[in-house]
Amino acid sequence: MNDFSSFLDNLSLEQLVACRKQIDGCIDSARKEHRRVAAAANVHDFVSTPAPLLDMEADDVEYASLYAALDSLSISKSTRPGCATQWFTSTGQSYVWETSAGTPVVKDPKPIEEYGAINNTLEKLNVKLNLDLNSCLVSYFPDGRSTLRLHNDNEDSMDSTQPIVVVTIGSSRTVDFLGAYQPSSTAPALSITPETGSFYVMKPGCQEFFKHRVLANKNTRGPRYSLSFRCMKVAPSLFETLPIPKPTLPSTSPTSVKGIFSQLFRSSSSANVGKQSPPPGTGVGKQPPPLGVGELPPLPDDIPRKGGRKGVRKRTTVLFGTSITESIVGKRLGNKGRTVINVSESGADIKMIEEMVDDFALYDPAASDIEKVVLCFGTNDIKHSSKGVAHLKTPVFNLINKVKYCFPGAVVLVISNLPMKNMYWYTCQNFINFNEILKDVCHKSNSYFVDCFRNFLSDDMYDYNHYLFRDPWHLNRRGLGIFCSILKTVINCDTFSAIIRTEYGYFNQRS
Repeated sequence: MNDFSSFLDNLSLEQLVACRKQIDGCIDSARKEHRRVAAAANVHDFVSTPAPLLDMEADDVEYASLYAALDSLSISKSTRPGCATQWFTSTGQSYVWETSAGTPVVKDPKPIEEYGAINNTLEKLNVKLNLDLNSCLVSYFPDGRSTLRLHNDNEDSMDSTQPIVVVTIGSSRTVDFLGAYQPSSTAPALSITPETGSFYVMKPGCQEFFKHRVLANKNTRGPRYSLSFRCMKVAPSLFETLPIPKPTLPSTSPTSVKGIFSQLFRSSSSANVGKQSPPPGTGVGKQPPPLGVGELPPLPDDIPRKGGRKGVRKRTTVLFGTSITESIVGKRLGNKGRTVINVSESGADIKMIEEMVDDFALYDPAASDIEKVVLCFGTNDIKHSSKGVAHLKTPVFNLINKVKYCFPGAVVLVISNLPMKNMYWYTCQNFINFNEILKDVCHKSNSYFVDCFRNFLSDDMYDYNHYLFRDPWHLNRRGLGIFCSILKTVINCDTFSAIIRTEYGYFNQRS
């Protein structure tokens, strides 16, 4: 990696951008190839037919002890649709996955050795199938109303070279398998109904090419326990970690990374004659310090400031927004020598704003002179979201981290969402919840939340002020004047306290 980083240090910005385009093309090709392979995969090659594992007779000691052990677990016996889970492992590590809304679910580990019946079943499967499984996720389905959404168990913490073996105890439920790109409304590629005491195997590759689910069945009344035995990767301890040998990249080999890049830029070498490469340690590719889980690497502290000198105070603010801010003239917002650049696009959602941040950081010369970054999300992510806005918390948090990474040291200002006409039964609640998400994310990411929601409500604070809007989403000249006054206040102030009362709104860092 050191050789590769040194190689990247010697590339110009134009070459790095060309690398990114080349890599994006490779990723797109890989996705198309994966879709083609997944469509051709035969589900019967990856899922085994259910087979008996335990004797279902009432006097069978092994079956009875396992059923009694499961029934004594402190799993929530809620009757709501869905299933409750507990995680048993010998690794001591938690199991983390994401819900359909993108919210992480963390299951604390319970030592599987202390639960004899479950551990005995694990050992029996390892011997019978010649496996090396070390963990078990127990799912409890109270009755036929309980379901399991379409998903795959492809978390990075799981060893993909080992299968997942599922043992059923209790009432039978049908398990559907669909292709990775198959719509949930289509007929499943395979449906199996394992009986109590039986097991089936999801072989390596099943999680990559297929998803599975458990639908509701009103004819099923008894409870079901699903014991999903799997192999979790064991994180090496500090004393077990060995130094990684330094890789070599022969420059003469056309298949090496350096050889590929040299061929890629050979045609453009004449255009770069006379251009000086950035000095080592000051450009893209500098080795960052070790990072924690989920932490983004900071950019180097010795990036040249305005005018090429270190220590010169930055004076540029960039506004990333949607059609609400698209008509604002940036140069009218700045004073005291400040420059404001408006980068807004009609119809932009959170993902598009993140792409705008990337493009600005790469291509705009002003990217090295950013003092403040203002984010205005608009209504495009939430106005038609009938299932709520909880799934937007992670994308907003990732976007703010991206801004901090691209513009180190810049103050991040997040504008509250403005009210709009109540179009659907969920409109008002979505807007209130989304502003709460913005406030919470700003608090956790050490950013600033500019609350101007109340300034665009009617006098009784009950509905949006239609005198300030030209349509259900966009401000008229009067409303835009109030909005710009708020922006000018927070852009041009020189200090930030926890709460700053402005003429038009509140400016908060903590809720």
